[in-house]
Amino acid sequence: MMDMMKKRMTPQFSSEPTAASFGDDLRDYRLEGMAFGRETCVRDLAGKEFYECAFTDVTFTGRMRGCVFADAVFSHCDLSNTDLREAVFRRVVFDHCRLMGTDCTESRFEDTAFVSCQCMYAGFGGSHWQRTLLEDCSLREVSFSLCKFRDAEIRSCDFTGAEFANTKLAGLDLSDSTIAGILCEAEGLRGVIVNPEQAAAIAGLLGIIVKY
Repeated sequence: MMDMMKKRMTPQFSSEPTAASFGDDLRDYRLEGMAFGRETCVRDLAGKEFYECAFTDVTFTGRMRGCVFADAVFSHCDLSNTDLREAVFRRVVFDHCRLMGTDCTESRFEDTAFVSCQCMYAGFGGSHWQRTLLEDCSLREVSFSLCKFRDAEIRSCDFTGAEFANTKLAGLDLSDSTIAGILCEAEGLRGVIVNPEQAAAIAGLLGIIVKY
């Protein structure tokens, strides 16, 4: 099942992306079939759309609010503290990337995978997650307030201190992830899948005393 999910999330390229640079003249709002690598992007990319593009070892420091990424791969990129509010990601893979403190408020993730990413302190408030994968990621003290998850797969992630205010976790399997100190209402925890040790910790959150 996991292999099928990853296959579905694999970006589709109609042809090999052409080498490009953020130092080039990129006036068009829609950019297609480009490969960016080993550079720092300081440009304001807000509102631009990227289709069938690859980003390798790129550090982003400019605004990216409202960007659209479809069939794209981010490999070993640094998007820490960037403004990705209201961005849209469809069939996108983040592989070994840094998104520490990144603001992804009200963004949408569809058929998107985060693999071995560092996302501590990021803000995903109001975001939508549909057919997504989070695998081996650090999400310590991340805000998932007012989020919606649908068909999301989670594997071996660290959610220590993460906030899930006004977010329903029904159907999410967190049994092999770390959830120490998470903040979530009782209603939001209804239907979440956890292991026995986690269940005891969650009982403490709800004010339940477990007698051994």
